Amino acid sequence: MRSSFEDFLAIPFEYRKNFLQQYYNCGFDGYSYMGQKDSSNQYETDLLHSFVLSEFSAPKKFPNEFHPFLKNEWQLLIEQVRSIELNIIKNLPIPGLEAFYHGAIGHMISCNFYPKVDKSQSINLRLSKHVDVSLFTVFVFGASEGFAFQNLKNETQVLALTDNIIIFPGYLLEFLTNGKYKALEHQVDFLNPHRERYSFAFFSLPKPNLTLKFMDRTFTSEAYFKNYLSLF
Repeated sequence: MRSSFEDFLAIPFEYRKNFLQQYYNCGFDGYSYMGQKDSSNQYETDLLHSFVLSEFSAPKKFPNEFHPFLKNEWQLLIEQVRSIELNIIKNLPIPGLEAFYHGAIGHMISCNFYPKVDKSQSINLRLSKHVDVSLFTVFVFGASEGFAFQNLKNETQVLALTDNIIIFPGYLLEFLTNGKYKALEHQVDFLNPHRERYSFAFFSLPKPNLTLKFMDRTFTSEAYFKNYLSLF
């Protein structure tokens, strides 16, 4: 996966811009770059390049550089992520959540590259504080240096470098439970600005173009995405 992403980033921007989100119009799929003003998954001031791939677009629509990953590894990773998430869902006292998950949820992955930067600039974060669009966010390969989150005391806590699987709730879980389960606010701090950083995050989110029902609420996928984006 990382080598596919590196191959894509190594190609001049004139090629990469052919895969911007505006050419997919499906969930959050596509490429976003540093300084971009119209990305739906990062701010103009965020210091990263990202590419979102999902189950919602045909594999052939993604750059050739990602095709080996999509063919050989993608489905296996999705199955592992679903297994992790379902184990948690089975232990949450939320009636109907497992059925909702099986009927409505698909997956995307955000491949993120943070280049070296000159920290003499007046910049505080590599990635701004936010909550994710997902039911859960899963870092299958652990967390790189700089991941920080708001703990139960509303203090910023930096997660140590780890190879352990990381999973935390996103805005969809908060939305479905009317705030009982809060989405985790998180960001990427500057710990080693002169070192490149990669991260690969899996997101469970509603499949596009669905009318969804949960408890006494009925909504469309697109209405949920609009609700989420209104947070920013």
